[in-house]
Amino acid sequence: MIENASLSDYLTEFRRGTPRERLLLAIGLGAAIAATGAFLGAEYASLAGLGCAVAGVSAWALMNQMADLIDSKFEPEIPAKVRRLRLAGIAGLAVAGLGVLLVLTSFFFRVVQTTTGL
Repeated sequence: MIENASLSDYLTEFRRGTPRERLLLAIGLGAAIAATGAFLGAEYASLAGLGCAVAGVSAWALMNQMADLIDSKFEPEIPAKVRRLRLAGIAGLAVAGLGVLLVLTSFFFRVVQTTTGL
C-alpha cells in the first residue's frame, strides 16, 4: 500500500485480498448485527447501520470477485453476467452507504440530545 492511499485503494485491496469464505462470513455477521440493531429498536439504530455497512461492503467485494472470475474466461455471453454482478455489487455499496449514514445521523442526534437536553 502506498503512503497516501485513498478509500478506493483500500476497497480494491479488500476486494482482491480477502478469501471468498471470509466475505461470506462477513456478510452473515453484518446481517446478524443489522437484524439485532433493528430488533433492539430506535436507540440502537447505529448498530443496524453498522451491520448494513459491513454486509454491504462485503457483498460488493464478493460480487466483484465473482465478476472478475467470470470475466477472466473468454466466452461471448459473459459481459451481461459480469455487468449484472457489478450492478449487484453497487447495490451492496448503496446499502453500505445507507448504513454509514444511519450510524452518523444516530451519533449526531445522540450528541445533540446530550448537549442540549432535548
